[in-house]
Amino acid sequence: MTEIIVRPLEAHEESSWDAFVRNCGMGSLFHTTIWKSVINAAYDDGVYTIFGAFDNNRLVGGFCALLRNRLGVATAVMPLCTPYAGFIAPTSGEEKKNFAEGHSLTVLSSYLRNFRYQNLQCAPGLTGLQHLVSSGYHMTPRRTLELDLQQPEEKLWTGFSGQVRRNIKKAEKSGFEISNRWNGEQGYEIFRETFARHGEKCPVPKKLFLEIAGGDALTGNRRRYCAWRDGVMDSFLVALRYNGQVYYELAATNTPALKSGISSLLVWQILKDHLDGNWEVFDFVGANTPSITRFKEGFNPVVRSYNAVYCCTSKRIDLALKAQRLIRVW
Repeated sequence: MTEIIVRPLEAHEESSWDAFVRNCGMGSLFHTTIWKSVINAAYDDGVYTIFGAFDNNRLVGGFCALLRNRLGVATAVMPLCTPYAGFIAPTSGEEKKNFAEGHSLTVLSSYLRNFRYQNLQCAPGLTGLQHLVSSGYHMTPRRTLELDLQQPEEKLWTGFSGQVRRNIKKAEKSGFEISNRWNGEQGYEIFRETFARHGEKCPVPKKLFLEIAGGDALTGNRRRYCAWRDGVMDSFLVALRYNGQVYYELAATNTPALKSGISSLLVWQILKDHLDGNWEVFDFVGANTPSITRFKEGFNPVVRSYNAVYCCTSKRIDLALKAQRLIRVW
């Protein structure tokens, strides 16, 4: 078996990496160089970096992470608004066997140990992670909710809960204009207000929000659904699209429109627009916050699991995280 080399991707290798991501089963938009450009254009704290695992100069795996220093310690973590990153692997051939048996994954995780705090969420479909546990990683099961976009529209509709169907019909009668027309300032204010209603500070910086919702890098991968009424944008849903997948990325509704049913109508609109046979799955991107999960569950999605991988070998970071958790409790 030849030696596998792990290193940051070089500029001339980006097209090869994107082809690798597209052809592997768990590859997502968030593993691509497109997403790398989005994060690095909008993130002031850290650099999103792609690492390739090479066997005789051939890609056999890799991982993506935001690299930054915390308390003088090198860390590798998930950027905000990035549901999946972490490890990806081939889905066929000898390379798949090597990854599944732990060889490639062991090399990748050994390299990742250069970062003394790691917290990454791997995409659904990645298996073989049991090899990480024996080397000191903690695995946390996560889940997302998905809808099959290959089914007939009528079957999709009848699967919705009665409340979702009523909300859609109510919103259809409420005089909303639904279009791509976008106002970034209004959009961010609606988004920020959503957290404020729950007594929380919006965790997503305005610069990152505007880059995802309106920046040039995602033009070919983005669809916006904005609900306007009386000159005001009351609600929006920003979806990202890649390789047969549609991701529910950013969404919010202002307080006066909360009972209008518009949030359900926007989801229904995007689903209908992607039932043309060219798209496979609508991913609600996460089912880990109870109130949001209840809304998503009304559309009758299926649960799909994935894993977060965590490892900390820095006492300084470990103590800081424990203190942070205590502050939240109190």
